[in-house]
Amino acid sequence: MKYLFFLPLISIAACTNVQTKHSSIEESQFEKALAGWWDEGRESEGLCGPGRSLHKHVFSSDYKQVTWEFDKPFHRKRQGDTVSSYGYDILDASSVVLTLSMQDEDRIIENGEPVLWELVIVGPSIYKWRATHWGEIGFAPIIGVRCK
Repeated sequence: MKYLFFLPLISIAACTNVQTKHSSIEESQFEKALAGWWDEGRESEGLCGPGRSLHKHVFSSDYKQVTWEFDKPFHRKRQGDTVSSYGYDILDASSVVLTLSMQDEDRIIENGEPVLWELVIVGPSIYKWRATHWGEIGFAPIIGVRCK
């Protein structure tokens, strides 16, 4: 599958001691770019198929947080729990990146800080993840796909 690149790309990073700063882009761009119901996983997992938990992105009125709200209970494999939602603090935003901090992040990098994430939109209905300490050289194998 070929992906077309477009703006805004969104990057998400999070840290408890980082002050939120937003660039000059309109916050509503994020809501528009991430509107609808989404699935996340590896491309080979049959994304958006029957039985999958879908989520929508709900932004706080001040655009400092975004919550993944699921249409049915979602089992988080790494954490070993089942949730109806989970959230991120929005640390930074630009025309190409949203930087987020997962609110219950337990992964720690070498300097002792929690992992910060970038959500990068790579097409009208596709986003990819990367950790900020990875630099711009690679993405996680997990992608987000708009289902409806």
